[in-house]
Amino acid sequence: MNNHKLIQILDTFNKKEWREFSKFVESPYFNTDKHCIRLFQILKKEFAKKSDFQLSRTRLEKLFSKDNPTDASLLNVKLSLLTRLVEQFFRQQGLEENPLLSKDFLLKRV
Repeated sequence: MNNHKLIQILDTFNKKEWREFSKFVESPYFNTDKHCIRLFQILKKEFAKKSDFQLSRTRLEKLFSKDNPTDASLLNVKLSLLTRLVEQFFRQQGLEENPLLSKDFLLKRV
């Protein structure tokens, strides 16, 4: 699992980024997928447990599908969705951090 793009990105997050991305994932404006939110919460707990993050695919599947065994088939889809959300999060942060870029974007939209 450690070579998955999402895991590599999350591994670089500091506490502030974890907090902000948590809000982003759990915001109904950006994400309404309850499975995606649950997967993120699982990953967040697993990252918090260990300083040197190691998570096997089987362990993640067990954690993700413990309430409903059919959820294991959704894992790849939800990992992809979370990856797209982290990319969207970075774009959003970029717009907030760069007022000129944000204004340019708004001017092009009008």
